[in-house]
Amino acid sequence: MFAGQEIGGKGKKESQLPMKMVGVSRCFRAEAGARGADTRGLYRVHEFTKVELFGWAMPDSPGEDTTSKAKPAANGKSEGGAVTATTLFDDILALQTEILTALNLPCRVLEMPAHDLGASAARKQDIEVLFPSRMASSNSSSSTENATTSNVTSNNDIDVESGWGEVTSASICTDYQTRRLGTRLKSDAGGGAGKFPHTVNGTAMAVPRIIAALLEHGWDAKKGVVVLPEVLRTWMGGRGVIGGKEEG
Repeated sequence: MFAGQEIGGKGKKESQLPMKMVGVSRCFRAEAGARGADTRGLYRVHEFTKVELFGWAMPDSPGEDTTSKAKPAANGKSEGGAVTATTLFDDILALQTEILTALNLPCRVLEMPAHDLGASAARKQDIEVLFPSRMASSNSSSSTENATTSNVTSNNDIDVESGWGEVTSASICTDYQTRRLGTRLKSDAGGGAGKFPHTVNGTAMAVPRIIAALLEHGWDAKKGVVVLPEVLRTWMGGRGVIGGKEEG
């Protein structure tokens, strides 16, 4: 996107950054379920849909610590008047966690070490959701023996740590992508070679994994139904549960 172009069209200025876009992508992988029982089912499939988040922003100031929370001015912008990549990164992470929290899914954010980063990412954070079915029994040496309880509270028989699974992530890619695409922006100062904006990529939702988490956390074994989060009921025709008979 924007290959060989100036962001937003000719004449656009840095102060008009960031640019934000959302896209739906179809993804494919060959090794679905090949890594063991903890990746079978909806967690790791051959073909799936993701909602992707893309952003273009000004580079962070030289020497700025991008591994800590950004501290922008009161208006959320840098001195040049544009939001920096780190600030946009924090905004995307806040949106991702807001979505998961609204769905009543327990989640945690992990800062990924350098050896886990791909070629394009200068910084990456993963967001994991707790899957009860992935919780291994602490009394069993087999990694394939999972807990089936819908209660996510730790006890002597359940290893909660094994239940966390990645559902989304966000990355700062600096100018890795824009240099290769030839995407530039005009400098407010004018003249000289155009600067390369920095990009921030994130996943709003990996659909199958979110569905799996909703089924697990919403499962009511006594009634034999899946209870839907309040935020989804408008989109489900007002239904509060899936399966069985709704009361009232």
